Amino acid sequence: MRKRDRVRKRILIWSAGGGLVAFVLVVGAVFVLRIWIPYREMGETNRQTLERIHCSDGLTADRLCDVSEIVNDDSFEPAQYVLMKNTHDFLLTTALHPGFRLNVLDVDLIKTYRMPTSVVAPTGARWRLYSQSGKLAGRAVEILLGQIEDAPWAHFPREAVSEIDEVLRAEAARIVMRIEAAKGQLPPVAKLRVKTDTFAVVESLTGKVLAWNQDVAARASGAGILDRQNDFYWNADQVFLVRFDSNEDVVAVSLHPIANLWALIGLLGTISALAVLIVYVASFRWLRDYFFLKETRCLPSEEALRSRESGEVEFKEDPLDRKGQRDYTSLLKAITGFANTRDGTVCLGVNDIGQVQGLKVRDQEELNRLHESILSSVRERISPVPAFDVHFDPGAEAIVARVCVSHEEGRLFGLGGVFYIRKGVQTVPAEPEEIDRIRRGLPP
Repeated sequence: MRKRDRVRKRILIWSAGGGLVAFVLVVGAVFVLRIWIPYREMGETNRQTLERIHCSDGLTADRLCDVSEIVNDDSFEPAQYVLMKNTHDFLLTTALHPGFRLNVLDVDLIKTYRMPTSVVAPTGARWRLYSQSGKLAGRAVEILLGQIEDAPWAHFPREAVSEIDEVLRAEAARIVMRIEAAKGQLPPVAKLRVKTDTFAVVESLTGKVLAWNQDVAARASGAGILDRQNDFYWNADQVFLVRFDSNEDVVAVSLHPIANLWALIGLLGTISALAVLIVYVASFRWLRDYFFLKETRCLPSEEALRSRESGEVEFKEDPLDRKGQRDYTSLLKAITGFANTRDGTVCLGVNDIGQVQGLKVRDQEELNRLHESILSSVRERISPVPAFDVHFDPGAEAIVARVCVSHEEGRLFGLGGVFYIRKGVQTVPAEPEEIDRIRRGLPP
């Protein structure tokens, strides 16, 4: 594999890593903002809901749980599902999530109300309940209606039972006509305009709730509906977080929307792809030279001095003149020649026969200025700028600058419009056919 391909592979790995990091960061942000924080808030909501429900032994039921404190406080938003732990009777329902496992009612219990019946719910409220069967697009359904007669949290005007029963039967007949006339789809709850305090439409076969007006005197059905607790719930494309909390008598369940599933997938994919692109572009701009130099063997000063000048090593004396100025033209030619031909090392401060003369610098500040002047000369005069690095090797008696140059196949580097190559130990201008071979990624 050519060096250029190896560098490109490194950049791609970095880009993929950048995309992965972005993906992990976004997932972490989603977890904190849309799961961890809401999960804690849901726990607090459930806790306050449970604290506001007071249960005791009742005369007409095994256990009565007073929800008056919640019903009479309009400022408090309780858990969305509150039900008895043992019997699964609903105490409160404030939201409908189609398909959620608690939206399944006990059909056998509903069928026992074929005649209007007074029932004391676990909340202590007394309901008059009535059910009737019907058809929705060929499916058998049950319609449950209820009128509240009395409740601990309010005083209701006492109506004659016969009047309540007449309303229940009339509303049931009207709803049956409406849903049987519907073409396969149940009308929205608001359009049904139900006149009773509560109603529910459920599938006869499964007990699945098709419509209700939230407050329903009914019982959740299904084996193990409370076994799985804290998890996720998918409603169409929306993902919800589910949290269950309970005490000895009551279970409080809260749901919180996390995000639209496809929007979340799109967000994660888009951010990851953008991160890959940004890291790829940034790597080509700022890390490309670093990767090329990582693939380049830069000879240490001792090894370069032992090997003498060759196709991979060039010696240059310090170009300091009598006026204290440095002309880097000869150095830049050597750098251009290596960049166009092969990896190489230029030792600055060594004469042609390999004698170390050192750089004429007096202190660290002057050495730093020399470093910057070499870097700026290469970047300003060689086009495009090759991958190179400058090292200073302090010896026992003198300092030598070592310029490591990386060769990149298929790129042509010029100094003042002239393209230099290495031939043996010489740096010479390239011939037209040699320039063509360099452009095609071949040795000159």
